[in-house]
Amino acid sequence: PITGYSIHYKIRGSGLTYETVTVGAGTTQRDITGLQNSTQYKIRVATITGLGTGPYCCGSGKPVFVTTLPDEVGMVNVTRGAENGFPTLLISWNAVPSGGGALITYTVWYSTSSGTATEPPSEASTMSGITGTSTTLSGLTQGTMYYIWVAADSLGGQGPYSTRVLNTTYKASDASAPTNVMASPLSGQVGIRVSWTAPTLPTGLPSKRYNWFTE
Repeated sequence: PITGYSIHYKIRGSGLTYETVTVGAGTTQRDITGLQNSTQYKIRVATITGLGTGPYCCGSGKPVFVTTLPDEVGMVNVTRGAENGFPTLLISWNAVPSGGGALITYTVWYSTSSGTATEPPSEASTMSGITGTSTTLSGLTQGTMYYIWVAADSLGGQGPYSTRVLNTTYKASDASAPTNVMASPLSGQVGIRVSWTAPTLPTGLPSKRYNWFTE
């Protein structure tokens, strides 16, 4: 009769010897923990009987490979800016380690709804397939608070959401008015010269032009 099962696992292509976990005859599954994030493992299983351990095999006659989930994204930062007449938010974060060369991409969720500290609301907008560690959200609404989450994706699936961060986009009135406005008549022609001191704008808010009015 079957007395148990022997599970072998190791990092694919590592050249290391297999780690072994043994389970009893009454189960056909086992969770293995304490592994590396975003790492591909090779798995094989053997049957144990009263005569000993039989040959190790795999799934459908082929080796079984599985990639663990990526770690949580850390140090997410949000910087305000503006582009083409709309406010922007630059989102950046620390890279998640990619064990064993597993492919890592990132997804960003953003919403005007707060969700929870560790999960975005279902209606959140997304940007996925990001291969770097930053992206810019554009076409946003002025003077609006946005909530941001980031998660890493690997061949094994999506890792946990980052802790929620937030920031409020710039609005037109965030730009201060020029100071020291002066006007004088032009010499030799009918007209006036207007001068002023440019204001100090918030970081990331570019100055494109000045409008002036008469009354």
